Amino acid sequence: MLIICFLLLISYLILPVIFITGWNKVPNFHTEDFLQPDIKISVIIPLHNEEKNVKTLIQQLIKQTHQPFEIILIDDHSTDSTYNKLLELTTGEPVFKVLSSLEKGKKSALKQAVYEATGAFIITTDADVELPSEWIQNFAAFYSETKSDLIIGSVEMKEGTTFFDAMQRIEFVSLVASGAGACGAGMPVLCNGANLGFTKKAWLESQEHLRFDIPSGDDIFLLSSVKKRGGKISFLKSRNALVKTFPATDIRHFIRQRQRWGGKSTAYTDFHLIYTALSILLISITEIYLLICSFFSVHYLIAFLTIFLVKYVFDASLIQTVSHFFEIKKPWIQSFYLSTIYPFYIVIVALKIIIKPGRVKTGW
Repeated sequence: MLIICFLLLISYLILPVIFITGWNKVPNFHTEDFLQPDIKISVIIPLHNEEKNVKTLIQQLIKQTHQPFEIILIDDHSTDSTYNKLLELTTGEPVFKVLSSLEKGKKSALKQAVYEATGAFIITTDADVELPSEWIQNFAAFYSETKSDLIIGSVEMKEGTTFFDAMQRIEFVSLVASGAGACGAGMPVLCNGANLGFTKKAWLESQEHLRFDIPSGDDIFLLSSVKKRGGKISFLKSRNALVKTFPATDIRHFIRQRQRWGGKSTAYTDFHLIYTALSILLISITEIYLLICSFFSVHYLIAFLTIFLVKYVFDASLIQTVSHFFEIKKPWIQSFYLSTIYPFYIVIVALKIIIKPGRVKTGW
């Protein structure tokens, strides 16, 4: 059994090595190195009960430096005043189109908005993020330079005041860094619809693979489809194109969010994504198994400490590599705290998905 545990460790350690190598291959992008491209961009933002964020969102969009662009705000059956606020705040602003989704669900709202979009290149985000003023400009310049079918943007979690907030932030950094590194290594596996760009043509060619029968996962299914067809996928490494989101308010919300993210995992067919997810789950199970067994045998205790420390060094090395870009302080200390918690949370989320898969019913 110990031999199997160490083989699982080796299988896992391949991942951070690939991610670090891939991250270092992706150059930093600076828009000042390129002429302002004359490309029309369509920005699509689905909203559901976002009345508290609408005003700030529209203010951020009005301040965007790139021209020309259109903003499609599509309300997905909100039960609050989101739709009315959108109409009120965009009056007299010709770049905005306010739509009401015909069908329920985020995926259906996105589909309707994509059909409505007049730009050849589309960017998606969420209503509750912070957007830099050069956000659209960076995507436009990067697309003009690379002609990518799909562009993965960075998402960063805002700093909070609690230990729980700090752990969410470092865990989120590890996810985004892994996705960026995998993309740089030529095996993209992760992206986030809160900061994603793609050509309208690529989306239309992918729509039969987007699994509209599953409420969420529009971003990952699009990535997998473009990848399968041999489309060009790039990571935009620029803090001027980075959007910031907020941490979950409590553990229950956090677990539900991760359960929703992982709830469609059985529908994935991409080998690299399956290998990544299985490796993370199996090494987490291994750590918990060895920890339990270590109370009964010193050999298992030694095995647990060895696997924990080796895995920690590799994981922390990834965080250290990206710490400057994501402005992470004390990456080795934060990584150590995360390493002690991560296996338990991964297994808990996996068990909740297996035991109660029907609880994940919405894309929001």
